[in-house]
Amino acid sequence: MEPTQVVVGDVEAGRSAKIKREVNRLIKGVSEVTFDLADLLYEIKSKNFFAEWGFTSFSQYLKSLIEQGMKYSKSYYLYRIKENCVSAGLKPEEYEPVGVTKLRIISQLKPAGEYNGVPMPLVIRELTLKALNMTAEEVQFEVDTI
Repeated sequence: MEPTQVVVGDVEAGRSAKIKREVNRLIKGVSEVTFDLADLLYEIKSKNFFAEWGFTSFSQYLKSLIEQGMKYSKSYYLYRIKENCVSAGLKPEEYEPVGVTKLRIISQLKPAGEYNGVPMPLVIRELTLKALNMTAEEVQFEVDTI
């Protein structure tokens, strides 16, 4: 018995291609918005804007975002991603292609201090640059090792 072959008509094929393009566009948009949000959170903390808005700490401000549907943990790791990338001297075109999943793992590293005599910003920079060609599991292993 041969497998059933599905024949897609021209209309369905056109709709299928359109949906694929739309999904890809939306995914790209979500990624762009995520990095834009990380940039703004970093600026809010680095310039103490949260204090102008009546918050006693950056953490208190992040907790207030829960009302808008933003999880505290997500807002914090987005801030940490940007903080690490700035401390490592990385440009958006260098770190954004790595993706939020891998950058979130790398954000567990703190820019202060050193590892094996190498300043942490340099360690973070090297790991971020090579993470593009690594799996998330490989990145996690590197972070756990550090």
